Amino acid sequence: MCGRFTLLTDKVDCRQFGLDLQFSQLPHYNIAPRDQVTLIRNHHQRECVTASWGLVPGWLKDLSRAQINARAETIAEKPMFRHAFRQRRCLIPANGYFEWQSLSNHKQPWYIRKRDKSLMAFAGIWERYHASDDVFYDSCAIITTEANPLTAKVHERMPVILQPEHYETWLSTDSDLITCQTLLQPLAPELLQLWPVSTYVNNPAHKGPQCIEAIAG
Repeated sequence: MCGRFTLLTDKVDCRQFGLDLQFSQLPHYNIAPRDQVTLIRNHHQRECVTASWGLVPGWLKDLSRAQINARAETIAEKPMFRHAFRQRRCLIPANGYFEWQSLSNHKQPWYIRKRDKSLMAFAGIWERYHASDDVFYDSCAIITTEANPLTAKVHERMPVILQPEHYETWLSTDSDLITCQTLLQPLAPELLQLWPVSTYVNNPAHKGPQCIEAIAG
């Protein structure tokens, strides 16, 4: 799964996502479920917006069932995700993500990022929930797949990290869904690096750079 991630760049250049704009932000070292996250989508036009992390389809009555992740293997069939997969795909920018390794007496957090330190983009889906006729909010989920050989030593799942040449296909509402499903693969292990970090990151209220500092493994 993917339960926390980072977006550390104070200025994000969106030209790589087909948008001629930059957005400024404070670095986020510990983005947690229900936080507002940045996403790129096609909704009448290409745009950069924020949404709550935890997908809430319009028909959902129990909002506590919001899902932060969607499995690539079943996303096209499960009622929670299938309509968003068909019509509302998005990219979620990140600098890295955290995963927790189950050990004999505790869970050890690890930080995982691209080896070249470049911005990554998770494959995501989004929904719009109407609380009333004139009140609505957007939400999203990150798509996960089986881990690659590098990250499998930490956890059996990982987020789908799309390569830039696949952004347009993923975002386009005209893309063939079978083609989109073929993109939901683990990123090659040689493109990533990882290191153990302190359990400081376990608390979602901790938002500082200590979250990603390496500790002795």
